[in-house]
Amino acid sequence: MTVYKIISKRTGIGNRIQFLPVVKYLENKGDDVFSDDEVLDQLGICRYNNKKADIYLIAFGYNWKKFWIERFKHNGRFIGFTYRIKKKHFGIGYSKAFRFNNEIPEIYNNGRLIGLDSETALSLYKLDGWNPVPGRVALLINDFLTKRGKSMRNEIWQGLIVLLKEKGFDPINLDHDAKAGVYHKTPSIKALKDILATCSYYISTDNGPMHVADALGIPGVVVFGATHINKNRPRVIKSKVITKNLDCSPCFNWGRINCDKDYKCMEIGAKAIFEEFLKLTTNA
Repeated sequence: MTVYKIISKRTGIGNRIQFLPVVKYLENKGDDVFSDDEVLDQLGICRYNNKKADIYLIAFGYNWKKFWIERFKHNGRFIGFTYRIKKKHFGIGYSKAFRFNNEIPEIYNNGRLIGLDSETALSLYKLDGWNPVPGRVALLINDFLTKRGKSMRNEIWQGLIVLLKEKGFDPINLDHDAKAGVYHKTPSIKALKDILATCSYYISTDNGPMHVADALGIPGVVVFGATHINKNRPRVIKSKVITKNLDCSPCFNWGRINCDKDYKCMEIGAKAIFEEFLKLTTNA
């Protein structure tokens, strides 16, 4: 039995949850897997533990400073993705390093770390617990002021809430308050997961809660602008992706966005999004 530790605490929720197939695959083999991350524990993916391991798997999203902070803390084999310094990629400090490929889903990139094929990775990307209330729709909202390029104006969300209610849906507002509709403040990622598990559908931009909904198996509509669709798109087959396909998209470059177009990529009207949502519910 090999003891693995997932090092993911310094990354976003989306990067963390997409280690789910890796954890399930290793556990199915009989290996011991835990993490440095209470978020993965709350989601029921793997337990939190500070003990040492044989192999450390580093989540995508670590720059060289974050990587070396972790590297100096642990002894053992390190496997992960190259870090970038001045646009050059380095794998110094790793026992084995892979260059992250933005053109394939992140769960497939993570699978490469342990030789997991894409078909198996997709089959294992599943959280238990989805028990939907008919007609309930989660609106997964990023803070517009702090996450431009991955968020939409409150007015768009407010318009969606009006349209959803007119058609008899029950919209609930999660993650960030759009000042309209029912807002559920979630004090933990477990609380977020538990509320999401009651929803029949979701509407979202590319964010961490979207990946939680996707892993639960919930179909949804996701608006993309600055970030890579191939890397981050939902895995549920019925889910739909909306993008303006601007020449400058995607511009999310290793966690940085330098936009001189005032984030026009995220200016998609509530009506257009709602029309895609109706197609989703009609085909469900």
